[in-house]
Amino acid sequence: MLTFYLSMIETEDERSFFTKLYNDHRRAMFLVANKYLSDPAEAEDAVHDVFLAVADSDLEKLAERGEEGQRRFLFVCVKNRALNMLKRRSKTASLDALADAGFEFGDGSDPLDEIAADNELIERAKAAVKQLDPAYADALWLSLEGYSSVEIAKLFQENYETIKKRVYRAKQMLRELVLKGGAA
Repeated sequence: MLTFYLSMIETEDERSFFTKLYNDHRRAMFLVANKYLSDPAEAEDAVHDVFLAVADSDLEKLAERGEEGQRRFLFVCVKNRALNMLKRRSKTASLDALADAGFEFGDGSDPLDEIAADNELIERAKAAVKQLDPAYADALWLSLEGYSSVEIAKLFQENYETIKKRVYRAKQMLRELVLKGGAA
């Protein structure tokens, strides 16, 4: 399978980088996916879906994250892919249920972006992110790492609008926790 991924990558440096990612994390990613899916074949599919998306993404951007950032990125992606597979398997309601219930999306301005330079606030925000539902926290984390909603949607194999709403909702939940003192 590695040969297939490498055929998608243009430069030798990117191939070396991808090969290292694949060899270093494939087994552990499988264990994470299998933990959620309890089906080795589906877990393997989840891992391969993530590596397929990574091979087709901006590897330079991922390389800049450092080893811990890369590891977290891969594990967030495989966890979300496994959860998406579970969701499809169980036909669980989508995250759009909040929108159907009358959730307002606002005018697009985000005061959280404007005050993110405040170090104390950032520390409170980090603590508050841990209180968020993992689906929201993962999308928010990748968004704050510089990934667009389109890139996150592609990595998680979710609809772009779903990710856009998830990031917006995560920011709104985070804002409430941080600004109202929910995380200290």
